[in-house]
Amino acid sequence: MGFSSNVTLNGVTARSLDSRGVTTTQAEGLPISATAGTSSQTLPNQCAVVCSLLTARAGRTGKGRIYLPLLGLTLQGDGTVPSAGQTAIANGMKALIDTLNTALVAVATSPKIGVQSHTASSQDAGAYTGAAVTNVAIGNIVDTQRRRRGSLTEVYISAAIT
Repeated sequence: MGFSSNVTLNGVTARSLDSRGVTTTQAEGLPISATAGTSSQTLPNQCAVVCSLLTARAGRTGKGRIYLPLLGLTLQGDGTVPSAGQTAIANGMKALIDTLNTALVAVATSPKIGVQSHTASSQDAGAYTGAAVTNVAIGNIVDTQRRRRGSLTEVYISAAIT
């Protein structure tokens, strides 16, 4: 998928937050052995592909991001991520979130991976439980700094979370 041998997945941390954004429970998922990428590094260390987390909540408080250090990703001649690469990344992120959601059901009532917003939690009159991730979207622009890529037109490929 584009992880260079300089990138290693060591584990995943999931937290349950209350309406104030304070962690109430935490779970750690550690692989049996650290999983390292196999590609040669082709991009600088500051580059990342962004996975946008989309929810049913409208506005900025219903969106989140995960920056993926895909330093071994092969880009097209114009510097964009090929659609096959976007699809592979979207499907990989979908599989990760679906697996985490399944694992969370085993330890709690009905949690889902979600986007937590301090702004939204302070605006809700009742208990705020975050916004469950319903889709992931991968753009075709590699990010370094947002201000440098703000004028570039980005094409997204998305995958629905089950």
